[in-house]
Amino acid sequence: MTEPGVGSSHVGRDNLGIIITGNENVVHIGPDQGQHFKTGMNHLRLGLHAKALEDFRLAMNGDAENPDLYYLSAVATLSGRKAFLAPLARIREAEELIQAALRLEQRGVFHYFLAYVSSDYYERKSLKAPTPWRLSLARAWSLGVTHDEIDSLFKLLSVKDPLPGSSAIRGS
Repeated sequence: MTEPGVGSSHVGRDNLGIIITGNENVVHIGPDQGQHFKTGMNHLRLGLHAKALEDFRLAMNGDAENPDLYYLSAVATLSGRKAFLAPLARIREAEELIQAALRLEQRGVFHYFLAYVSSDYYERKSLKAPTPWRLSLARAWSLGVTHDEIDSLFKLLSVKDPLPGSSAIRGS
């Protein structure tokens, strides 16, 4: 709480704990944000995409500078289905999340995800992608995306990697 007459105060509740704010101070009583991240990862691995998104958003409240939260949220946004099958609104949401991750850190796997979305959604529907998939793919390789990162991405997405040449480059 704050001193009388100085700033405002608020007592609220998130899903798992009490939040008290006032004068730019925030006190969280309950699980830490790292626990939300771990729970989100478990939900994502189990295919519980809506729950994973909720966990990642709760984790963002305390760690908005973590690019992995935005990346994993983008993955969860596709709900374990091919990008081609998602509505445009969901594709745009995934793109916004991955762009947020890229603003925080340039990582090859983030660009690879964009290449996948551009190829599987826009290319297959003969639409113009915001960023051509070949450009995103080239950027991913130039940033040193690893085969393990690609395999992990598609395991979390629950789809096969459709990008041309990717399996040949990995030696599969």
